[in-house]
Amino acid sequence: MPDHTPSLEALDWAKKADELEAQLNRMGVEIDKIGKDGLTDCLKVVGHTAFCECIDEHVPFWASFQAYTDAIIGGEQGMMPYLAEEWRADPKNRQQLLNMMRDARRVCVGKLGFK
Repeated sequence: MPDHTPSLEALDWAKKADELEAQLNRMGVEIDKIGKDGLTDCLKVVGHTAFCECIDEHVPFWASFQAYTDAIIGGEQGMMPYLAEEWRADPKNRQQLLNMMRDARRVCVGKLGFK
C-alpha cells in the first residue's frame, strides 16, 4: 500500500496558499469598504446619487472621496498624502493619477449635464 501522507514541503505550500487566500479575502473586504465609504462620503457632501455613483465607478478603487476632492482642488499637491512612496517619487505616475481623477470629474459632470 503506497504512502499518501503529504510531504512537509507540500504541507508548507498548502499552509502558504491558505494564508494567501485569507489575505486576499481581507483585502477584498477592505477594498469593498473603501468603495462604500467613498460613495457614502460623496453622498453626504454632494447629495446626488447618480453623480456619486459615477465618481465611484471612475475614480481609482483605492481613492477615497476625500482623496478625489483634494486632487481636484489641490492638484498633485492635494493628492500627495494619499499616494504610496513609489508614486510620490515619480512625476509621470502622479500626473497619470491626477489625470484619472480629472477625467472622472469631466465624465461624471458631463454625463449629468452639470457645469
